[in-house]
Amino acid sequence: LGFRMKFAKFIIDVFKPISWINIVGSKRISFTDSHEDRNHSWMNIPFTLENGSPKVNEIMDIFEKHGVETRPIITGNFMMQPAASYLGSQGYFPNAQEISERGFMVGCHAMEVTEELQTTVHNIVKTLQDL
Repeated sequence: LGFRMKFAKFIIDVFKPISWINIVGSKRISFTDSHEDRNHSWMNIPFTLENGSPKVNEIMDIFEKHGVETRPIITGNFMMQPAASYLGSQGYFPNAQEISERGFMVGCHAMEVTEELQTTVHNIVKTLQDL
């Protein structure tokens, strides 16, 4: 988990200048080495976009063009999943729908933050800042 914590902290720090992109959980995370104080494993890094930001697909394309695979937020709005049809009508969940529409995630691999990885991430940030 140590490498994931370092990677997550690096991502959080590098993306701070972009005001319209949020890293879910970054404001309440503890980066301590103590397992007892740790409240997140950072297996994925979830991003959400603010109102008025570029479209989520446009942002995901930028990550992908730089060689970083993206995924939808797990599960996003569960009621949109095929299995939810077996539950009957459960109502409308606007917050979950908003996360589905304006969120995505990238994997947080358990590896050292290499110079190549740093360069890739900085290039993504530069491209996003130029939008």
